[in-house]
Amino acid sequence: MRANPITEAKIRQRFKDCLSILHENAIGHLLQIKEIYLEPEVFKYQRGIDILTKYLDAQLTEFVSHWKIPELFGFEESVED
Repeated sequence: MRANPITEAKIRQRFKDCLSILHENAIGHLLQIKEIYLEPEVFKYQRGIDILTKYLDAQLTEFVSHWKIPELFGFEESVED
């Protein structure tokens, strides 16, 4: 039996609203964004522009690919099984 589409739509919207509230209230207080690693294509996407606009004081470090960020790779020995 399928849920009523109106009820389902309201539930989905409520969920999105809750996520938005959590993001704005929790993430902003927990994280201090000081540096953003980005690929040049970020400016082609509205979400990328939104993030960069939100964190205007962050230092921008451009990389051709996220695979080329040295701080993210190379510490395999620190991972435990």
